[in-house]
Amino acid sequence: INEYTPYSSLDSRYKEERDSIERSSLKEKSVDNKDAQKSNNSSPVTNDENKTYDLLGRIHTRLIEKSGIINTLRRFPSLVSILNISFVVSSANDSNIRFIATNLTGLKSAIIHLSKESTEILPLDEQHLASIISHEITHILRGDLLKKGVVLLPLLYVYKAFKAAKLDKVLKAIVPVSLLGAYLKSHEYKADHYGALITAILGYAPEAMKDALVMIEENEKDLKEKFGKPIREEIDIMMDELKIKAHPSRAKRIEALDKNMNRIKSKAEELLARHMSSSPVNQEELKKSIARLEAAQVRNLRELKENVNGLAEAAQRLWIAGENNPDDKKRAS
Repeated sequence: INEYTPYSSLDSRYKEERDSIERSSLKEKSVDNKDAQKSNNSSPVTNDENKTYDLLGRIHTRLIEKSGIINTLRRFPSLVSILNISFVVSSANDSNIRFIATNLTGLKSAIIHLSKESTEILPLDEQHLASIISHEITHILRGDLLKKGVVLLPLLYVYKAFKAAKLDKVLKAIVPVSLLGAYLKSHEYKADHYGALITAILGYAPEAMKDALVMIEENEKDLKEKFGKPIREEIDIMMDELKIKAHPSRAKRIEALDKNMNRIKSKAEELLARHMSSSPVNQEELKKSIARLEAAQVRNLRELKENVNGLAEAAQRLWIAGENNPDDKKRAS
């Protein structure tokens, strides 16, 4: 497992690197002002984006190499495999993703979205980004998105019915808020735990998971200033009104990780040793796995294109229909 680089030392290095990038870009702008004006019409890939894609590529390679071990952590073996998870870096302005989000694109595949704006704020190196990605991968492999939907979607219909009948207080009295909150928080504790385990299996330091939590909280103010208030979905509004909290505090999550860190490292070493002692990789099977991954990527891109086209049409209809409604205009925009 790689040597651990704590967040505190990383942060100072990152600031020096950022200052250096800004100085060189200012110099380039003053020398090449005409070229800069010409390129203003396009959307060039920034240093941050290049760095993020480079880091994601290296992490993805390790995920494929260790897919045999990681897939054993699946709660539902027939669902998404690690080989059918793809990554997209997109602008928060286009996707309403403030930092990172995970979407199932069926029962067999998923996409993890990372907003490029957050990579400009957070001092992410490879091990910290790997821990954040591993947290999201755990949610996918353990079926948390499906389980959350099974619990919250029926409640949403009940909530709407009570809201329409103006029985809000009755609903708040009968919904087991603390139980629901505890159930959803348990997903986060497990995602931290297994995410740290996957981080270690990939060869990074599992302590990076704790640092990532600190990093996000310390930069929360800058993230909020950058993105403003996100568009709230119906489930988010319902959870806010009913005071259902899905995330434990950072302190409690770090405390849980500290308590289990030795177990996490031992388990990672055990799984890696078992993997090393098993039969060598079957090259034909590896080729088939890579072919399946490539096919899944093509399928995901096709579905994304269809989704984008559908969203564009829906936004156009909403814009026309909501001529006198500022909220509809905002959502359409």
